[in-house]
Amino acid sequence: MKALKFLVGGVMVLLIAFWLVGIFIDSVKTEYTVTIEKPIEDTYDAFMDVEILDDWLTGFKSIEVISESGDPDGVGNKYKMMFEEGGELYEFEETITGVEWDEYFSFDLDSKFFSSSTRIEFEDKGDKTQVTSTTTTEGKGFVFKSMLPFMKNSMQQREKEDYDKLKEIIETQY
Repeated sequence: MKALKFLVGGVMVLLIAFWLVGIFIDSVKTEYTVTIEKPIEDTYDAFMDVEILDDWLTGFKSIEVISESGDPDGVGNKYKMMFEEGGELYEFEETITGVEWDEYFSFDLDSKFFSSSTRIEFEDKGDKTQVTSTTTTEGKGFVFKSMLPFMKNSMQQREKEDYDKLKEIIETQY
């Protein structure tokens, strides 16, 4: 009986700690920088090429226009993006929040599990380009808010893998 009380007490402490994580850590920020051995124009053009998204974005399946804002750079445009993870399809709504050709591209992503804001900056380094992606992600609901801090390392690893794939594509195909 004593062991059962100890076990139940331990589980309660873990659940409370898990819940507190979601209360006190409301977002996670990830950042990755990669230097691509191509000029900024080639790098930015390749990054903006929707035809190669499935070559470097893990799990990417499709993108379709939901609405267009009329802005010449696409700011305000909304897209439905589909990704596959572990045999499951996940839908995201992307809203373009900023574009300055050869300088940066920013967007918000929204799903039923989380929302995020990403800014990708392109810095001219002569015959090279430094690309820095910064993303702030917030979980939705108790479970996802609490899980998010524990997912940060895998999110950073995925970001690194994706941008390293993009680097290889640009350096070998552009």
